Amino acid sequence: MTDLHTRTHAVLGTTRLILHALLWACAVVLLGLTAYRVHYTKRLNHNDILTSSHHFYDPVIVELIVTSCLVIIGSLWTISTLVKRRVKGTAWGFPSFAGEAIYVWVVWVMFLVGASITTHRWLHLKWCRGHHKECRILETIKGFSWICYGLASFILMYAIAEWLLMEYERSTAPPPTYPETRTAQPEPVAAPAATETTYTEVRASNEPPVVGTTASNEPPVRTTAAAPAATETTYTEVRAREEPPVGTAAV
Repeated sequence: MTDLHTRTHAVLGTTRLILHALLWACAVVLLGLTAYRVHYTKRLNHNDILTSSHHFYDPVIVELIVTSCLVIIGSLWTISTLVKRRVKGTAWGFPSFAGEAIYVWVVWVMFLVGASITTHRWLHLKWCRGHHKECRILETIKGFSWICYGLASFILMYAIAEWLLMEYERSTAPPPTYPETRTAQPEPVAAPAATETTYTEVRASNEPPVVGTTASNEPPVRTTAAAPAATETTYTEVRAREEPPVGTAAV
């Protein structure tokens, strides 16, 4: 990991930490506003300026209460994880990153639904917000709903950016090297090469002399014997050539 990547991770982590802290604070404010709205409508005994119902509650307000509670718990967990990461200097693990991504995506959808329905239902309240507290509360709920949605959008965007950066580092990182601890196995000793030596032995054959005779009564004439024929014998000797032993070395 280069210094540029390290600084980029630090900037992204710090930005997400700040955004989660802001989202947690806005969720606390939104929880208080929506709780007041539910308390007001459940104890309503007379006609309201916006409705003629009594003892009721708005489902979208309850949905925002649930979303705010989820954000308060999830942001605390994410903030603690990011702080531990910065203190220990450890990398962002997959389970923690996946948990944060799923949590942010869920609250992003819930805030989008809640803010859209609230805005559609109480779109124009300018005519009553100057004289009635209930209208001002609903206007504030709409505003904080969209603020929380925007913060969740930025958190999700920064989380995706850091995930893409980690994937790029993983794909371009060189393969890890490990120290060699194995012991080299001795190579099998091949059979010694054989040397072949050929000897040729030549021996004279012992043949008796040839004596010639004539038909008349002349004394026998000894003829000169020819040179004895030579016999050639070939011997082949095969010897094994001695080679020095091959030693083994530990790697």
